Amino acid sequence: MNRMTNFEAITINQNESIAKAKLYLKQATKVGARTTSRRARFDQSMLLSIIPWELNVKQEIKYTILAAESFKISGEHYWYDSAETYEHAGALFADVLHDPKSAAEYYEEAGKVIEKVDTDFATKYYRQAITRHCDASQYENGAVIQDRIANNLDKKKDFAAAIQEYHRAAKLYYAANIKHRAIQALGRAAYLLAAVGKFRESADAYETIARRQAEHSMVTSVKSGKAGSILRSGILLICDSLEKSENLGWRELKKFMQRIDSVHSEFNGSLEQQKMLDIFQSISDGDINKFVDSVYSLDDALCGFDDIVIDALDKIENIIIKRQKNSVTHKEHESNK
Repeated sequence: MNRMTNFEAITINQNESIAKAKLYLKQATKVGARTTSRRARFDQSMLLSIIPWELNVKQEIKYTILAAESFKISGEHYWYDSAETYEHAGALFADVLHDPKSAAEYYEEAGKVIEKVDTDFATKYYRQAITRHCDASQYENGAVIQDRIANNLDKKKDFAAAIQEYHRAAKLYYAANIKHRAIQALGRAAYLLAAVGKFRESADAYETIARRQAEHSMVTSVKSGKAGSILRSGILLICDSLEKSENLGWRELKKFMQRIDSVHSEFNGSLEQQKMLDIFQSISDGDINKFVDSVYSLDDALCGFDDIVIDALDKIENIIIKRQKNSVTHKEHESNK
């Protein structure tokens, strides 16, 4: 009995909120028409005071926001209406009152309302919010929303688009002088490049991050307790070199180490450098046991790898094993001649 009563109450409340939303929209439209008429006369004659006109605009916005809120609490089927109504409020702030800060707030609210059911539609509103935040020099707020767009694409596994959005987020974080958040966004973009098999691009991205971290005096080495940007870049570079050529690019890796050493004074002689050289030497020797030992000792030093580093190391291991088999086969073939 109580459940039925509650259900009926919810139904009545929903109907009431929808009715309120439509009423508020009607009032907003009426005020908006009056405002437009007064503004036209003001522009023509310059006789009307701007104060009543601004009050009318603010009243129209008030009714519009009330309508959006009423649609929002009416349930999922009315979230599109709510989002569109919030967007209208944002447009009034932006285009009529020239208030980008308030406009951004309601464009963002439009995105949040519809995000649960349609992230693509939400992105449309989020982009408008970012533009207005930037107009108001609120770069941090814009960066957070940009990060949200990237995360939504990331969750949908649209990695190519997500990578671009993370880079945009990083630029806004830098504009806001929030360097650690910029590095995080760039790090996720670098990770996704490796996830889609673009190891060389990922290696370059991690090297760029290592340079940025050096500029900002951030931790990049094994002292952080996990595989740092330098080591990630080196391992991915080795993997890409092996996959593309029979010859391991010692010269390329040496140049990489020289570039890192030029911006990281502590890199020369560090654990990261030594382990990277051990791995490289084991590959050059074609010694799978030495390679495995190097990886295990590195894993202990770093307290574990993530899937990207493990995937690259697995590829390197498989290449070494394949080369060993080919070498044995070749020797057997030569001995049988």
